[in-house]
Amino acid sequence: MKYTQYIGIACVVLLLSGCSLLGKGESVTQKSIETTQVPKAVEDGAQKISSVTELQALFDSTLNNEMGGNGYYRNFAIGDMEIMPMAMEATTGLGSGAVMKSSADFSDTNLQEADVDEADMIKTNGEYIYMLADKDLSIVKAYPAESAELVATVRFENAPQDMYITDDNHLVILGEKYRYGDIEPFFRRSYYGASPESFLKVFDVVDPKNPKEIRDVVFEGNYKSSRMIGNYVYMLTDNYGFQYDGIEMPLPRVFDNGIELVDDCAEEQCLFGSLYYFDIPYRNYTFTGLAAVNVVDVAEDITRETYVLEDTQEVYVSEHHAYVTYTERLNENEVEYDVMLDYMLPKLPVDVAQKIEKIQMAESYILNEYEKQDKVSDIIYNEYILKLSDDEQMRLDDTLEEKVRETILEKIDELEVTQIHKIALDGSDINYLTSGVVKGYVNNQFSMDEEKGYFRIATTKGQLWSHYLDKEERKSYNNVYVLDEDLTVVGSVEELASDERIYSVRFMQDRAYIVTFKQVDPLFAIDLKDPRNPKVLGELKVPGFSKYLHPYDDNTLIGFGQETEETEWGGVRTGGLKVSLFDVSDVNNLKELDTLILGDSGSYSEALYNHKAFMFSKEKEMIAVPLTLREKTGDREWSSLYFQGAAIISVDGKSLSLKGKITHADKERCGEAPTYNRCYNDANVKRILYIGDNLYTLSSEFMKVNAISDLEEVKSLNLLKRVEKEDDFEVII
Repeated sequence: MKYTQYIGIACVVLLLSGCSLLGKGESVTQKSIETTQVPKAVEDGAQKISSVTELQALFDSTLNNEMGGNGYYRNFAIGDMEIMPMAMEATTGLGSGAVMKSSADFSDTNLQEADVDEADMIKTNGEYIYMLADKDLSIVKAYPAESAELVATVRFENAPQDMYITDDNHLVILGEKYRYGDIEPFFRRSYYGASPESFLKVFDVVDPKNPKEIRDVVFEGNYKSSRMIGNYVYMLTDNYGFQYDGIEMPLPRVFDNGIELVDDCAEEQCLFGSLYYFDIPYRNYTFTGLAAVNVVDVAEDITRETYVLEDTQEVYVSEHHAYVTYTERLNENEVEYDVMLDYMLPKLPVDVAQKIEKIQMAESYILNEYEKQDKVSDIIYNEYILKLSDDEQMRLDDTLEEKVRETILEKIDELEVTQIHKIALDGSDINYLTSGVVKGYVNNQFSMDEEKGYFRIATTKGQLWSHYLDKEERKSYNNVYVLDEDLTVVGSVEELASDERIYSVRFMQDRAYIVTFKQVDPLFAIDLKDPRNPKVLGELKVPGFSKYLHPYDDNTLIGFGQETEETEWGGVRTGGLKVSLFDVSDVNNLKELDTLILGDSGSYSEALYNHKAFMFSKEKEMIAVPLTLREKTGDREWSSLYFQGAAIISVDGKSLSLKGKITHADKERCGEAPTYNRCYNDANVKRILYIGDNLYTLSSEFMKVNAISDLEEVKSLNLLKRVEKEDDFEVII
């Protein structure tokens, strides 16, 4: 038998049957998890940090002691998991002032919460359309459609990502950029030589032909998410931390119109806003900042809170609260190490035990925890295990493996948990409230909801990959939890749909609708009327799955996803895009009223993963989605690209039908057949909206206007203007 050491934490080398290298992910911070009790680390809550000196002391005593030299870590592997980019985007603000809108009705950005705006790449006020593509903001006079024209282009130095438009004609542009070289970076010692910065620019567009910048805010860190409630944009950024090694603490800074914001303080380096640290064993950390920026009264001061978290993944925002979540997973290698050490220490010779004690007492700046574990494992192996006979080593191996299995089973509810942080929002006031924890990971923002003071969340406990567990113990399952105002779990439905995972969730008042999937699409209806006693009401299994659920009315759901078919080997192959209409009026008898399949295997739509690409109007009996369609021809195994553009679908609450398709990749501009070239890429439809009786489709370089009634083309515009830019941005008339 030969000792094997893996990179980083010492693999429990004593388990001579082989190391378990279980992959990468996030580490766990909680010591216990119950569905009815918040762990102690969360109960202890947040510690408010009053000075940089205090935070530096915490880093010295806690963070650096836990972390490796570069902040990387390894953990317990979870299967069946999609990590999807989570961008947060928007619709209409609630500001006051002069309103520039057409008399026609128009579509807003598709929102999760009616009063919580989400930023998007396209916005309209019913008269003008504002669109971001690459580094350009195109401003189009869109109404009336027959005289639509491009009135201005704003070219930015760094590509903006999202925007908002307020009722008083303030345009808010959000994005991310990197600073190099001569400007001091945020990290002061970045591994990549660049410092990420997020920007929020406010433009006065009362005269859309001449937009004027009136506020320029820069946050050090990555742009994570945003929402707009009333006149305030809430900007969430994070900075991934590296090991603090005694030099100046790299706190994220904020600049408003070029002026660094600091609170009054006597220290050389001052904090801006409140800073919170949590009593948890960090393995990695980020500075997560949440700022409130008034985008109507641009003279109002910015407020901000910063939280030292392990990570920030999914965000849900109600009218009065923000919920920030991240998933932690138990590090099985550390379980192996702890079990080994507890079992072996009493058996070691005194001189060997003394060496281990000295290693463990070393200051963190000499040896971090990972380095200590490596050295301890080396000593135990070389100075004790190698001196055992082969039979003794085998018995030790069997004993330790059984003890690790027992420990993992005892910690089965800790293997994967989601931390939830609740923050109150009230205009410029941001106040951290409390934390909670539930089992499993969150699919996306639609897996969370707030209703009548209760927070509801749907999670998947992912499939586990561990040779210590048998097949049944490794299976995934799904949960729904109801938490009270203090984020204590008061009700739950657990172990739903074994060996499947959540694909989509929609909370609607006193119910939750959940789609899980492995081979068929089970749609579950969950009763949440009694928060302390949620229960499954009904279930419907149909082929395929819905990646997004949208309410048609109180009794009808629209599902958008993909068709599936079983392969000859018993697996599942995805087919074309699938639109479904579900009758949920009788929860004991859920029905699929109608379906529409678009394309074959390989067909794709951004609306599968981004709800803002999904356009629906009940009044106009219309669904519209951007898509790329493929079709199989003859005996070919792979389908071929045959359409890029938008599909317009008629829906009346009982049936679905394809009304027509709109493409920007016409033959005159792009040739006879779709190919992967610049023309077809630029002609890929990004968003669809309507103003009055006309439908507007927008791609990177084009806008088309078609009549809703018959989809006849009304107008076509080329939005591209290629000129050189000399400043941070340039207005091109």
